Amino acid sequence: MKILFFSAYSDEAIPSSLDLSQHSVSFIKGELAGLLPTVQAVDPAILFLEGFPPSDEILQILAEVSQHKPKLEIVLSVHDRRRKWNSPNPDFLIQAMRNGVREMMPELNSEYIDEYLKRAFVRFNISPSTNASGSNRVIAFVAGKGGDGKSTVAANVASALSSGHDKRVLLIDVGLPVGDLDVFFADKQKTYDLASFSEELSRLDSSLLDAMVTKIDEKLHFISTPDSAQRVVQIKPESIVPLVDIAYSDYDFVILDIGAVMDPISIHALSKADLVYVVSTLTIASLRKVNRFIQLWADLAYEPEKLAFIINKLDKSPEVTIADYEKVIGKKIEITFPRDDVTIRESMIRGGTSVKFFPKSKLASAISDWVNAWVGGKKEEKSLWHRLGIK
Repeated sequence: MKILFFSAYSDEAIPSSLDLSQHSVSFIKGELAGLLPTVQAVDPAILFLEGFPPSDEILQILAEVSQHKPKLEIVLSVHDRRRKWNSPNPDFLIQAMRNGVREMMPELNSEYIDEYLKRAFVRFNISPSTNASGSNRVIAFVAGKGGDGKSTVAANVASALSSGHDKRVLLIDVGLPVGDLDVFFADKQKTYDLASFSEELSRLDSSLLDAMVTKIDEKLHFISTPDSAQRVVQIKPESIVPLVDIAYSDYDFVILDIGAVMDPISIHALSKADLVYVVSTLTIASLRKVNRFIQLWADLAYEPEKLAFIINKLDKSPEVTIADYEKVIGKKIEITFPRDDVTIRESMIRGGTSVKFFPKSKLASAISDWVNAWVGGKKEEKSLWHRLGIK
């Protein structure tokens, strides 16, 4: 693998604890205007970039570099060693990701670089779109609008995967500033939240991840959103990618419940998804929001084939027909789920999902059947005699 460090400060090698002898690593000091020619000459798989102030110029050059080499992983350091510019604002960070930046780093030092390269080596050696069951492993759910039932679907899908298919599942609530998944697991003590993982990023590994997640049961684990605004602002957007990368190696599925606000944290999370399900209802308000999200997805230059669409709370008298909905968004609906308000409410009162407490209800049955179809059949149920060891 070819790795390029391009810096406005220095061409000195950054010490690494990793054995990079099998890789071609270049350290080049230069001006921003020389970045594209350097990338063309070196042809790296990973580019680390530091020392350039947030500006329209760097955004333009990042776009040109990404256009020339679409699969290049660009890591941008937003740290200013010389303290000559202010930290970039959220608009710059979002546009930088649209223009090809995969991850933001506070600064380029050996600790951050080594962690990134470890994750990158896994990605380059193991295709993120395949696993033993042939399914996408990092699945995000986003809502058309508030109240469309996105978190209900995400929680029940996670429950169906873990209980019905014996899969290890990590469910992460990225619904900032206030997540909705807590209501499904209200009886579980949550010692750590998403901000805790951001704070522990420098030492986060598989063991620490397992120690910090909330264990709903043996197979289903959960990371909640913070319960205060002070905790929410402590979450670093750049911490989401390494968190998902570590979870990817430890779980069969990682389920991301994305919030309605498309902030840098949500965009970082979406960048890791193998598949994104847009959950909406057959209402005009929801359809408008879905169209806006489709446009945002295109603006971010994310793969359109990763998007799929779910109609939730389907009843007999929708505002919009499925045919008209599909015509407006230009996509086919993958699955519809029925309105099942009573069962959902009773499940939430009990502190769990419909799949857990009411597996034969309309919603639970529909979700379980759908999960069975794309995972590959329900796990084999063992008889009482088998469980007792009697043949």
